[in-house]
This record gives sequence, structure tokens and C-alpha cells, in this order.
Amino acid sequence: MKPPVHVLFPVAEKGGITRDILKASAKSESFFSNLNNRRCDHCNIPSIGIVCTKCGKKTTKYYICRICKDELETPHCEKCKRDANGFSYKQFPLKQSLISAQEKLGIRAKSPFKGVEQLINQEKIPEPLEKGLIRQNFGLSVFKDGTVRFDATNSPLTHFKLSWIGTTVDQIKNLGYEKDVNGNPITNDEQLIELKMQDVIIPLESAEYLVNVSKYIDFELQKFFGKQPFYNLKNTQDLLGHLVIGACTSYLSRNYRTTNWIY
Repeated sequence: MKPPVHVLFPVAEKGGITRDILKASAKSESFFSNLNNRRCDHCNIPSIGIVCTKCGKKTTKYYICRICKDELETPHCEKCKRDANGFSYKQFPLKQSLISAQEKLGIRAKSPFKGVEQLINQEKIPEPLEKGLIRQNFGLSVFKDGTVRFDATNSPLTHFKLSWIGTTVDQIKNLGYEKDVNGNPITNDEQLIELKMQDVIIPLESAEYLVNVSKYIDFELQKFFGKQPFYNLKNTQDLLGHLVIGACTSYLSRNYRTTNWIY
């Protein structure tokens, strides 16, 4: 997204041209925006998340008829024969929510902590502020569909040398490479090696970015979801030999392949 943002959370005009959530929270305790309709039936308080921030129980989704304004359990009003909205223009306690998110994660937001002017998804579902705090902490931004992306250009590559990609002889042998293009055993980093069809060499910058993405996911699993970390990567060397799915973003469900990471 341009400009890059940390979290898909609306701050309207209160965040200025940078959509700074810190600036917006300093201006007022709360703000109004179109937000997802949910409530916690246990605490009897409104919510915008799937889980209640107070008791931790799952919240209930409700709808508002566009004509009669009745509150409904389904997205269609039988009385008016019209579709109902899953969101409404409501007040949100931004300042306290940001304070709570920082305390939960042990991370302080740095200005500019960038949100968006308004949500474009159909149900107006915002991301938790915690996700944005973690992304900012690891130098990441978010795309409009909630994904974290690294832009790179595909270049044809058929052969490589270990000296080009910072990989050792032992590491490349562990990936199944035994001989160079002349049929000689691999013994040094200046031999020319044919790249296997299923393998991919990625830029060092993207490897560093992916390590930060893995740290973002692990931190989120631990601090936000209360689960165990999954990747536990320490540096780019830990990416060697992992499987990766290569997919065109326009055809995510139609095209994939599994490959080894080499860089």
C-alpha cells in the first residue's frame, strides 16, 4: 500500500496525512468510524473483535437493517425484504485500546504508527492494534488484504556458484547437490552448479525480510494468541532447505509449487 501502513485500522482525518494512530489517540480519547457489529453476550459490552478483550469469550455478530434500523441475527431483514449492514457508525475508545495493546505485548508504538483513513472490506472489520504494533516492531507493513509482502522480480537462473549465494559445500550437499556441471564432486565454492528444477534462489534482502516475518508470526503466536512459537528462526541461514509455495497473487488458488530455499 502507498504509503505503507502498519495496521488496517481506521483513524479517519484524526491521524493527519500519515494516518498516525498515536497522533489520533493524543487528540481525543475516542473517535467515530464505520466498524464491525459485534458484542460480548457474557459482558454485555460492544466489541469489534471475534474475542472479547475483557473476558476472552467469543463475541456475537449482529446486523442493522438499513431501512427500519432493527437489530438482526441474520444479514437480511424479513420485514423490509432488504439486506442489513454488518457494521455501523460507532464510537471507539482508541486511546485506552492502544494503551491496553501496548501493555499486553510489552511494545511501545513509535510515531508514526500508521493506520488507514477508512476500511474498504465489506464488513468493516479492523485488524487488532496488536498486529500493527508487532509489525512496526519488526519493520513490516501490511497490504490491503492483510498480507505481508515482499516485492521482487523473477529472473531466469539455471546455474550458480556457492560464492554467489553465501552457502557452504556441506549445506548444498544436504540439499542433494553432489556434482558440478562437469560431473566433478563439489569441493569448493567456485564450481559452477546446475540449479535443480524445484529449487529457487532468493535475494538476500528478501531472506532478511522473511526472517522478520517469521519473528512477527512467532511473537504474535506467543503474546497475542498465547501459543507456542512455530518458526524459531535466528538468521537467514535457517531458511536453507525449507519448502516454499510460489504463487501468482492473482491466482492464489490455482497455481503452486513446492521448492527449496537457497540464497
